[in-house]
Amino acid sequence: FTGAHLPPDQAGSDAKSNLVSAFTVASMNLSEVVIVFGSWILRGNRSVKKDEGSLETISSPIFPELGRIRMDIKLWQFASPRNKQRKPEINIGFEENIMVFSIFPGFRPILLESIIEKGIKGIIIRGFGPGNIPIQENSLSGSIKKCLEKNIPVVFSSQTPEGLTNLSLYETGIVAKNLGVTSSQNMTIEATITKFMWVLSRTQNLEEV
Repeated sequence: FTGAHLPPDQAGSDAKSNLVSAFTVASMNLSEVVIVFGSWILRGNRSVKKDEGSLETISSPIFPELGRIRMDIKLWQFASPRNKQRKPEINIGFEENIMVFSIFPGFRPILLESIIEKGIKGIIIRGFGPGNIPIQENSLSGSIKKCLEKNIPVVFSSQTPEGLTNLSLYETGIVAKNLGVTSSQNMTIEATITKFMWVLSRTQNLEEV
């Protein structure tokens, strides 16, 4: 995938250079979905848009870049090489009936509980730091437990752009982990949402999710 800040018929457009780079990368020994934009080759499901005005508008905040575009184009060791023995396998289908909550100071448990009986299939909670939630005042522990008892999977994610979700770091995360929530670990929120929707279209079993 690639793109441009300006249409190709405008002076100074980056459309042509990005397109040429994208075709060149696509012809290389690479076997994954990538974003080619500006100076970088990035793993698609690790990428986010960081700035609407910069020529380096796309970044991979957690996972290393796959390559660099200068006078020549180089792929680094993180890029997945092609395997001629493998054939593409397409499995489509997404469960769109999910909710994403970003926790903030004063977030009330009733907001989470209000959707339990609305046919929701899965919930993503973006916690503080590495995925922490309130466990004293406005504790979410009871609400999360109700969700899991209703067989609604709950995934925890971090709100920090470059941080990992680590539920074993602090007591607040450990409480959530012991309840049975799933950690998004090192995935971006975009990847977490997409993969969660894909999984939920195939199973609602908490262990399988």
